[in-house]
Amino acid sequence: MAAKRGVRIKIILTKISDVAIAKAAERFFYPWLLRNNIEIYEYRKKVLHGKMATYDRQWVTVGSYNFNNISTYASVELNLDVLSQPFANQVDKEFEEIIERDCDPITAESFMKETSFLDTFIHRLAYESVRLIFFFSHFISKRKRHKAIRYLLFAL
Repeated sequence: MAAKRGVRIKIILTKISDVAIAKAAERFFYPWLLRNNIEIYEYRKKVLHGKMATYDRQWVTVGSYNFNNISTYASVELNLDVLSQPFANQVDKEFEEIIERDCDPITAESFMKETSFLDTFIHRLAYESVRLIFFFSHFISKRKRHKAIRYLLFAL
């Protein structure tokens, strides 16, 4: 993992969510992220859906694509990649300003202090529920595709 090799990784996540179960499921991963030296910042101004990342001050990706089967097979999602050192430097600078001005840092200590046993249980339950929802939605979408292909082949 890059963080264990000394790469500094910072992620900005939304503090406010319009889907409570998704936020609780996300928080299930906070302890793992923090244990692996990944810095977490929660953006406190509004709901975030878009994704943006910089790599090595060379490359920027921006878009809405999620790494799950719904984005892959069912949603219309798009990312744009830009290979430009000046642009990547500008984005990094803006990220740092956003972190400083609009985010709350989440540390292992603060997360443990604010998270009860019940919260931990709810985070795990939310994660498992979302995982099952993704699994069944992928299964259903695959099934619909296979039916459509069988119908198309039959029609030919």
